[in-house]
Amino acid sequence: MQRIFWLATLVMMVVLGFAKAEAQTADDKVDYIWLVDVSGSSNAYFAPVQPAIDTMFVEASKHDNLTVVNFAKYPVVGTADSLDADYYKYCDIELMLQALKDLVYQSPSKYVRAFVLSGFCNLTPESSDPIVPDSLALLKARIMKVCHEKDVEVSLLLLPPMLNPRGCSFHQVQDILPMDGMDTFTVVPDSTLEQFLLGKIQKMNDLRGISNEEEAGSSAQGWGMALGIAVGLLLVVGAYFASKYFKKRKQNETK
Repeated sequence: MQRIFWLATLVMMVVLGFAKAEAQTADDKVDYIWLVDVSGSSNAYFAPVQPAIDTMFVEASKHDNLTVVNFAKYPVVGTADSLDADYYKYCDIELMLQALKDLVYQSPSKYVRAFVLSGFCNLTPESSDPIVPDSLALLKARIMKVCHEKDVEVSLLLLPPMLNPRGCSFHQVQDILPMDGMDTFTVVPDSTLEQFLLGKIQKMNDLRGISNEEEAGSSAQGWGMALGIAVGLLLVVGAYFASKYFKKRKQNETK
């Protein structure tokens, strides 16, 4: 009986081991987060970049999660939220940075890749001056903390500047984000943005050993191997009991 116990335990360990591997793959999904500036100064430039974002959504959603939120006058809101026209009048960069910190902190994923699409002009009613990084020291410290607790990268996607770019805070935003987890990209109406975004996805897939062509097959193959091993071990157990049964029967017949 002790031998049977260990064989049964081995079967359970093999099957649970493959289940755990599948769960770990799910835990390692990337959380792609888009923060899109929908203030009046930025809206005019969305049409040329929308196809690139759509292409990224299709590719990212094959293996990972992608969330898009808006920011303008108020903190971030979902893209489906109903807003009045006043929401789109101006952009508050400080509120965007606070929302970025919260979204990274709240993400359940180990990997977070955030993309901020904006002209980075801070045009609040109180001021049209650039934000002052020194006045946001506490926010900067919190952003640094949450970004270093996970594998986080932030890409600043700079839309074309306005004719009169009052309050441009692009470089000030760079100063607040961790330099080792940030890059920048100037958006132009051609295919380079799509290549940039798809390159980000490919880099993360390579990091985790994900192949678009082989992922589905390898997962099925892994479970097939687990099932095969389990069946094989169960056959061994069955053979053991059968052997004991026939041996006992033979002994009874010779008596």
